[in-house]
Amino acid sequence: MKKYYVLFLLFCFQTIIPAQEKYNYSESVNKFAFDMYEQLIKNNDGNVAFSPLGLYTALAQLYIGSYGEARDEIGKALYIEEGNEEFLNDFGCFLDSIVINRKEESLTLSIANALLINSNIKIDDWYRGSVKKYLHSDVLCPDNIQEAKGVANNWVKGKTFNNIKNIFSDKNKIQKNALLNVLFFQDSLEEGFHKKLTQKDDFYLSDGLVVESEFMFLRGLFHCFDMDDFKIIRLPYKKGTHDLFLIFSNVIEGFNQLENKVRNMQLKELIRWSFLDYLDFYMPKFNVDFEYENLVGIFKQSGIRNIFIPDSVSRNLSKNTKLSCNISQVTSKIKFEVNENGDKHPKGKYWKYDMIHLNPEYKLLYLNYPFIYMLVEKKRNSILLFGRCMNPLGDF
Repeated sequence: MKKYYVLFLLFCFQTIIPAQEKYNYSESVNKFAFDMYEQLIKNNDGNVAFSPLGLYTALAQLYIGSYGEARDEIGKALYIEEGNEEFLNDFGCFLDSIVINRKEESLTLSIANALLINSNIKIDDWYRGSVKKYLHSDVLCPDNIQEAKGVANNWVKGKTFNNIKNIFSDKNKIQKNALLNVLFFQDSLEEGFHKKLTQKDDFYLSDGLVVESEFMFLRGLFHCFDMDDFKIIRLPYKKGTHDLFLIFSNVIEGFNQLENKVRNMQLKELIRWSFLDYLDFYMPKFNVDFEYENLVGIFKQSGIRNIFIPDSVSRNLSKNTKLSCNISQVTSKIKFEVNENGDKHPKGKYWKYDMIHLNPEYKLLYLNYPFIYMLVEKKRNSILLFGRCMNPLGDF
């Protein structure tokens, strides 16, 4: 029977490409996601959270306005084919198909990007219009550096439906010519955890220490992806457009090996083998409110250098945009929460499987050690949020 489960899920996860789009940008975004993850965990043993699609789109904003070495470096990092003259239109179609800004029923989603530029810099109308039309992004031009924080914070508040109040706090430094990225996601899980059964228990950290965390409980039929030494569980959201993937080792000590394996795989490989399984599932409650004040160093490690060098005009955004500047700051903020909220499955949703297993045995699965998580847009199979939970009580 498992082979039918596999065929069913392969059908559900196959990528749908609109006729007008010539290239599968979900594959490029997901490759970029694993590259960024590898850079972000270097010399970092804590929690990680970032938006692959958000940062990809932010860099695309620089790509369409640059040329020469800068353009080549960004194109390589974004897996854009050399000489691709249709990128802007094709990627715009891709973003249109995903709908990255929406507030409807249970779902609130905002992936927003902006270029914060000194107002004395002449910006070409073509560039400003293209950024808005195709990349759903903005160009902000405050009169001076003193006004820049207020302009940026008001922009973030408006873009995230007042859910993220600011991207720059009083303690944050702001530099000229910054690239801004934010992600806010909120939706109820299709089947919520049972609030009355949330309990405190031990979460085992990778260094051998233990912290007490709140664990949520859910009994149900899960889509599971069982590899030799790690598992993936998929939790669908109520709206039906997004899934949360939890990826974890079969043993507490196996997180480093898990990361090495995941970094070498693409998402379509991670979900290749799957089946439905009855589980009593416990996982820690965690709240992501994460900020990168400046990602310039990470992008330089990824091979994007020229766009951040205050050198000649030929090394920055100038050909199409008449923008004579270098980018000195890349700031990103993420807000995302996993809690008990959700709807229960309608009676008989899995009636076919219930007929097979009239009295199913529920396996106990306790996710009480570090894990990787991904928020995936189902239609295009694209990673919107990528992170790891090393400590549910730690800073996100």
